[in-house]
Amino acid sequence: VVYTQGSNLFSIPTDCPQREKRGWMGDAQWTSREASLNFQAGSFYENFARSFADTQAVGCSKVGKEMGGAAAGDLRVLLAEEPDLRLQLGRRRADNFTDVEGSVPDVVPYSRKTYGGWPGDPTWGIAAVEIPYQSWKVSGDKAALAEAYGGAKAFVDFLSRHADPPGGLVRFGYYGDWLSLNATATPAVSSFSQILAVQRLAEMALELGFVDDARRYKLLTMALKKAWHERYFDPADGRYAGGSQTGLAMALYLDIPPTAELTEAVAAALAKDLFQHGPTFGGVGSRVVFEALARSGQMKAAVELATRREYPSFAYMLAEGPGTLWETWDARDTLRTSLNHPMFGGGIGAFLYELAGLSPAHQHGAPALRISAEAAELLGAAEGAIGVPGGQLQWSWRWRGMRRGGLELTARVPHGAAQETLVELPLMEGIDRLVVAGGPVVWRLGDGVTMTTVDGMRVVIAGYGAMLLYLSGGEYSFALAARRCFAFSEGATNAVPPSALSARGSRAPRRWRSSAANSPILATPRHAHILARSVPGQSPQALGYDGAPPRSRRLGCAGLGMSAGPRWAASHIGLPPRPDPSDMCKRGASRWRSLWAPMKPYTVARRFV
Repeated sequence: VVYTQGSNLFSIPTDCPQREKRGWMGDAQWTSREASLNFQAGSFYENFARSFADTQAVGCSKVGKEMGGAAAGDLRVLLAEEPDLRLQLGRRRADNFTDVEGSVPDVVPYSRKTYGGWPGDPTWGIAAVEIPYQSWKVSGDKAALAEAYGGAKAFVDFLSRHADPPGGLVRFGYYGDWLSLNATATPAVSSFSQILAVQRLAEMALELGFVDDARRYKLLTMALKKAWHERYFDPADGRYAGGSQTGLAMALYLDIPPTAELTEAVAAALAKDLFQHGPTFGGVGSRVVFEALARSGQMKAAVELATRREYPSFAYMLAEGPGTLWETWDARDTLRTSLNHPMFGGGIGAFLYELAGLSPAHQHGAPALRISAEAAELLGAAEGAIGVPGGQLQWSWRWRGMRRGGLELTARVPHGAAQETLVELPLMEGIDRLVVAGGPVVWRLGDGVTMTTVDGMRVVIAGYGAMLLYLSGGEYSFALAARRCFAFSEGATNAVPPSALSARGSRAPRRWRSSAANSPILATPRHAHILARSVPGQSPQALGYDGAPPRSRRLGCAGLGMSAGPRWAASHIGLPPRPDPSDMCKRGASRWRSLWAPMKPYTVARRFV
């Protein structure tokens, strides 16, 4: 994805670097979020937005620079152009487009002698809205958003005037779900793009303080979604837009199904179709299908789609070479098909970031991470990095399973970041504590929702299946652990039992010593009593207490409380040597139980932790 996109970001976002080298607006808007995540593309897209604003037809008598278009009185388009791909793919328009105010062409910069038409296909034209929107979402550049707002609004109003009926859904369009293996009706695709543009514009208006516009376009979005459902939903089979993969994905992406049950059914139908046939969607579907699946509880289907190797698939493209994405799913006809085409990379490129842990809340320049329970169980581990104001945010995580250490996360937050990094972690069943590597237990189940800052980490809320915390500049290594991860010491002093710490780490454990070997054991009196009862020939009176608070250090069984230091002090009072910590981590509690059977160690471990 990166190689393909990087070779198509010279001067303007091109569709391919070796053939047309033109700014097709469809390819540009489908890949705008992915490119903004992979590259520092804010200035690049700001410049391109000015290019299509200069090209945009804004009429003869009104709409000057304040609308983001050409100078007043400069009509750039006198008559609508017939779309011409030079491949006999033109479509004759039903509308004569005598009114072209606010319209944009399929290709920017535009020429009558080039490809594409003007006014452009609605799915291509919404680049006037989508590109400034996605660039703002990632970079937080409000000034660039304000500059592009006028042209975006003019285009949305152009679509409304040419809807059928006016103010309703548009029906015109020429390319539909471009280069799909299973076609979706072009009017369904065009009207989906219209709704998406109106929805984006409402959010842009609210951010810029245009309250009346925000209200107007929000209400229009709701009305158009209802109309789309009524027009393209088939109650006979419970599917949208003929049941194509793109039709189902479009409905899920816009959250159009009116009930949760229908959403679940549509998502299941999409996942089943992808499993049976592989991807048959085209350019539009490639942008929305991953997010549609992930939003609707089909994360597994999204991962399987991303990793599928049989034709057609993304991995098939890579296996066949040359290491970039193709223009079509089957590019054996290399004389007519590009092997370096970013179109199919927009959806999967953005999805891989979110799968690795980049939160959808990562927007407006505010860094945010989110590790989902589904991704943890499906992937096991991931890492990522992204540029943020002040430097680069880096992170990695590993899911070791409930019995082997829980979920570990390391993060490096740049000190120059203007805002704290929001991190959302899943509180899966069995997880009951947040542990800092080499430090204390920060949170335990039942401790409440608001916690004190610990070394730059601020826990805001823990409940409803998730934990939210904020990280200031620095490096962090911590984990969500389960009760089955055991605490041991490094050196002469044992690790602090998590049960002996409050939320703020204020209650120090007591130190008990064995009179036989004078070796320290950290435990509460209950723990010491259990240990003493479990050792033949010893009694609670055989243990002395010096009352000194210990100097503790936590290390990890998979980073969570075990160390490779000396044997536990209990071995000096008649117990077998404890097994190697790495062996215990690998083999789990059952292996430990068999080795320490005389002591009933599983009972002790539960008490100890």
